[in-house]
Amino acid sequence: MPSHPHRNPFVYGRILTAKDAACPRPEVEARVNATIRDNARLALNGDRRMGKSSLVGRNLDVQGTPMLRLNYMDVMDLADVVIRTVIELERFLRDRSAVAKKIVPWMREIGVEVKELRLGFAGLEAKTGGIPSDHLKRVFGYIRDVSDRGPMGLFIDELQDICDGLEEKVGNAALALIRDEVQQMSNASVFYAGSARDSFTLLFTSDASPFYNQAPLVTVDSIPPKVMHDFIVRQFGKGHGIKQDAVALIQQIAGDSPDDIQHLCYEAWNEHLTTASAASVETVLRALSKVLKDLKQYGEKWLSDLTKKQQRVVFTVAYFEELGATTHEFLEVADVRNGGSVSSLLVKTLRGRESLLEKVGSRYRFRSRFVRLWFALNYTRAQAVIPALRNEETYRAYLQRVVQGPLMDSLRLQG
Repeated sequence: MPSHPHRNPFVYGRILTAKDAACPRPEVEARVNATIRDNARLALNGDRRMGKSSLVGRNLDVQGTPMLRLNYMDVMDLADVVIRTVIELERFLRDRSAVAKKIVPWMREIGVEVKELRLGFAGLEAKTGGIPSDHLKRVFGYIRDVSDRGPMGLFIDELQDICDGLEEKVGNAALALIRDEVQQMSNASVFYAGSARDSFTLLFTSDASPFYNQAPLVTVDSIPPKVMHDFIVRQFGKGHGIKQDAVALIQQIAGDSPDDIQHLCYEAWNEHLTTASAASVETVLRALSKVLKDLKQYGEKWLSDLTKKQQRVVFTVAYFEELGATTHEFLEVADVRNGGSVSSLLVKTLRGRESLLEKVGSRYRFRSRFVRLWFALNYTRAQAVIPALRNEETYRAYLQRVVQGPLMDSLRLQG
């Protein structure tokens, strides 16, 4: 056991780099590395926070290949698509010039052109049609020019939101322009990623889509529990170690999201360094308390933005996440007469990058497992909108749908 423990080996909230420890995912990593080797294309489909960005970013970093990442999540219109692309391309060029120690002529030339493009539409009203489509073609043309100068990886995240978020004709035109430029990038590996399984899959499988057959589809599933268990034990071994029941509790609390597991482990590592002993169940519970405390401002902000009726539906989601929003049990607790009303009540919680919930089929779920816990444990606010919860026995019955075992026994009601 080291007397001076290793720095915190857990990472969350950013893409993993070559210097960071990663839980092995050999099958998907083999596909990613083959795509990098062959300058090919690959489409990664899976829930958010399953590690798609890290899979690509880390493996590109290991091979010393720079990555340009474009994120079109919740894109609003064509102007938004162009602006996001230009900003990320400018950042990419700055980073490459820093590595080169000076701005080489081609970087300066493309950089000036990109800047002129950005200035050219600065101040234009951000609405569909506010920016001509040729601006999008030009900026992707610049990306193709950059790829011709040296190896690079292009990662396009939430591509399906261009189709889902824009008017149909505009979205299809934008996708067609992107495809035409990207398919000419012979010196770059290109990765597409999406979390909306149906619409993302259709982009590459429907012959009506501009991206039909443009990349093979690979599903990024959760990491097998045994593999994740061994990773946690191995990382804590760089400090004072961790007890088996503590590992089990981490996996129970954080579920199958690599990001949530890394987050809880990060805080548990910091807690376990305060003593000279292995991390225990108590260590994990202290770490969880820290995570939930940090979420208080976020949770309170959401509650202040919602009506009492909307709050009731959100709390119902917290306790009945596994139920469809049209089931009798869900509607009864939510005090909603029909399933159609649920979508209108929750529309505010589904919008934007900081959205609270996401819709999966007929179900709604929290985007963060820890935020769900914060709501589920907020006894005072929950009982204010759901009268049945004023009976503590009923409340604990609801809570057992969210947490079990030592967590259920040890958690203090939040309020």
